[in-house]
Amino acid sequence: IVYLEIPDSYVAPKAIPAPANSDISEDAPVSTPLLFRYSAITFNAHRIHYDLPFAQKVEHYPDLVVHGPLQANLLMDQATRHRGFAPGMFSYRGVHPLFANDKLSLVVNKDTDAEWSLSTVANGTHKCMQASAVWEI
Repeated sequence: IVYLEIPDSYVAPKAIPAPANSDISEDAPVSTPLLFRYSAITFNAHRIHYDLPFAQKVEHYPDLVVHGPLQANLLMDQATRHRGFAPGMFSYRGVHPLFANDKLSLVVNKDTDAEWSLSTVANGTHKCMQASAVWEI
């Protein structure tokens, strides 16, 4: 995890386009209570996830920020449900912030039967989280 100085205004990083095609795509609703509860169960006290005035006025984000690990949990759950059992290896990397008002999609591209590339996609346009699931190591 890397923390940077708080800028005077929010400037989005360069967006990585969403996959043009996918083997599996599901929408996942995000709500303020979900973000608050996830913060609570993970002991994450960073207010950008549950305090909208703080996120906007102090950190200069346009909305509440969806936790990276929450996105990873959603992708891991998707992979496990669709394959029938958890992968032996799962890795993830955040590439763009996801905000509470964004439409969140969970996307899978099956590289092989045993290796999948997954991503969270905001508003059908760009990746927020990239992940890899491998069942045969």
